[in-house]
Amino acid sequence: ITIKAGIGKKNGGMFIIRNCSNFSISNLVLDANVGNRSISNNQIPAHNLRLLGVQDFTIDSILFPSCIQDGIVVQETKTFPRNGLITNCTIGQYWRSGISIINGSDIKVKRCKFKEPLSSVTGCGLNVEENEFNKIPNERLVVDSCQFTDQKVALQFSSKGIGSSEVMVSNCFFRSNEIGVFNSFDDVIIENCVFDRNESADARYNVIRCKRNVNNDIVSTSISNCRFVNNATSAIVYSDGNTKKLNIHNCQFNNNQGYPVSFYGSELAVTNSIFTNGTKDVISNFNEKSNVTIKDCTFSTLNYRAVYSEKAKNVVLKNNLFKVSDRSKIEVVNCRKADSVIATNNNINPLDNAEKSREYKLISNGKAIMNY
Repeated sequence: ITIKAGIGKKNGGMFIIRNCSNFSISNLVLDANVGNRSISNNQIPAHNLRLLGVQDFTIDSILFPSCIQDGIVVQETKTFPRNGLITNCTIGQYWRSGISIINGSDIKVKRCKFKEPLSSVTGCGLNVEENEFNKIPNERLVVDSCQFTDQKVALQFSSKGIGSSEVMVSNCFFRSNEIGVFNSFDDVIIENCVFDRNESADARYNVIRCKRNVNNDIVSTSISNCRFVNNATSAIVYSDGNTKKLNIHNCQFNNNQGYPVSFYGSELAVTNSIFTNGTKDVISNFNEKSNVTIKDCTFSTLNYRAVYSEKAKNVVLKNNLFKVSDRSKIEVVNCRKADSVIATNNNINPLDNAEKSREYKLISNGKAIMNY
């Protein structure tokens, strides 16, 4: 069944379901017909499908060729949206968001494709966005096996400080976005994802950007088993000064332009990860209260410092392999302003035999650490 908006200047929403439960919608085409209608970015609530106060629902195999504003909106009325599945949907040509979850818990978005936003300024694939009316946190959300291409922000978790948390992002593919994931929620897990050729010249944009919310609540992010390839942003993974934790485990960073990890928060742990052919210092830290642990990592074909810690409180370097090239700076690791540095079982291995005589150093408090 295809439902297509008529031609004209009136641009209201297309389909509204309000205060319903235990229902499913499948195998539809909802087309806002933007090519034949006057459009603008502020035509609220001109959405293709509005789900208001719904519970125990399934949205399956719906095609959204074009949208006036959002493709799907999930929002509370007198009841809070819960227990929903949005799957196998393809959403394109939207002014604002492909899917916007303003309120909701235990909602899963699976195997959906987000592409071709109409606006290069506001286009966001999946936007979990608290607004000023939110009273209940958005919790236990799942984003699985989705594709995000050509977005301003592919996936956004934007908090107003009411404690939204517990998000799982898995098996997703991100390409040609300016921001891959923006996070200001607590307890967000990103795993088994591929970030390929995402790019922005704006220093505020990153492949993954973790940023405090308005109330400076705890923001923690865990990234595991992910690949970051051929991206070009100021920092590939960035975490600002009011974030709490950033964990990176078993990830690969290859041929990226920009700092692979730039951290200003409290606790950083990078383990069992591989960094290859970068253009900046690989892991940089600029918070005097930070605790930094880097363990079981390989830094290959280093052209810049592997680790640079400006003001960390504690730095632990254990079982790391640093493979330097002839273009590398003599400082492989610089933690000269850290309060405490513990370095054990690290190995510096020049890639060129002629470079073996060069004195590469791990540096702390202005002195080389000789027992690394």
